Amino acid sequence: MAMKLILMLMLLSFTGLVGKVQPPIATTQDFHFELTVNSTSETTAHFNLLITGIARTKTGEEQPFRLQRDNLKTPFKLSLDKGKYTAVIEATEGTVFSKVQGFENGEKKGYTSGTQKIATMHFEYAN
Repeated sequence: MAMKLILMLMLLSFTGLVGKVQPPIATTQDFHFELTVNSTSETTAHFNLLITGIARTKTGEEQPFRLQRDNLKTPFKLSLDKGKYTAVIEATEGTVFSKVQGFENGEKKGYTSGTQKIATMHFEYAN
């Protein structure tokens, strides 16, 4: 009888230890940039876009990045992975407001913006 009682107490103590183990902390971070270009008026604006830099893949590998598009229309939105970029937005018709917003795990993390006829924005994710 005493042996059964000791075994039951041991099982209960192991169950208590297992119940107190904390779940692992997530170490991966989801990060991306979102480039938006909008007209400053109610009419559609046109612009040219050039983005150059180094993109970082999901595996951490770095690779050259270049994207050039002409005669785009507002509103415009583009998502970019982690990396180091320079974006040049040149308004060709109308006035545009350009913005790059960083997002980490769904939360806004820093931004840059411009409304010049030719807006140049440098942005990077360093980690």
